[in-house]
Amino acid sequence: MWQQEKESHQRGLKEFSEKLQGIYNKPVYPVLGNHEGYPCDQFDVNNPESHGWILTNSAKAWEKWLPKEAQETYLKIGCYSIKHPGTKLRIVALNPFVQMSDNKYMWGNQTDPLGVLGWFENELKQSENRGEAVLVVGHIPPFGPPFNPHWSERMVALLDRYKNTVRGQMYGHVHEDYFALTKDRSGQAINVGYVNPSLSTYEYKHPSFRVYDMDATSYRLMDYVQYTLNLTTSNADKVPHWHESYRFTSYYGLPSLSVRSHVNLVNQMRVWARIVLTPG
Repeated sequence: MWQQEKESHQRGLKEFSEKLQGIYNKPVYPVLGNHEGYPCDQFDVNNPESHGWILTNSAKAWEKWLPKEAQETYLKIGCYSIKHPGTKLRIVALNPFVQMSDNKYMWGNQTDPLGVLGWFENELKQSENRGEAVLVVGHIPPFGPPFNPHWSERMVALLDRYKNTVRGQMYGHVHEDYFALTKDRSGQAINVGYVNPSLSTYEYKHPSFRVYDMDATSYRLMDYVQYTLNLTTSNADKVPHWHESYRFTSYYGLPSLSVRSHVNLVNQMRVWARIVLTPG
């Protein structure tokens, strides 16, 4: 991590954002990642002068996508909230640095640095009052390392309280393809968090992206298709070869992406595991 350069982080974010803006004219909801900081994973939550360049640099690169009000919030806490045009769906984007146990500046305040959880709770409350649906997006999933367990516990409590408002969670970071059930204190599944593979090849993987299907009335996620780039044929032909890797509901034989469907799938996987692990 000490071989990185602050300037290269700034340049990379700017160039990628400009490239995407040049080829894609639909609404884009970017989120801050742990590699935007320098050194990687580090963000001084107690010193705005120290982390200000991270937020200023990314806000400038994303000014085409973030309206003024969202930019003002983002420049303060690295989060924002935007209502998708012509709908009652709200996108709430979270700052990954206030969630990470790897961020050493978190060690002195692991409860609610920058007041992000307080802001998040207020956004959920307002959306509930307005009858909006919320889609939570972020870089680091709030389950498992390097997530701060103190922060995660409060995050899950909010997802439980507003389970009828939050329609889903989408994350990245780990370069893996999986989902996780968010459960309340009684162990009841209340929401699903999806982790998408990466467009990068780290670590020894094919680039991948995902397209979700969402009901236009209820704003509930119905399905998704995972697309993968075949590096072998693409490099040989010098042309990108994308293909459909799988469709979630078809692959697992599910009716939808409802919480109940995921619970049933997990239970079935446990049965499969017992069959595979049982000798004889």
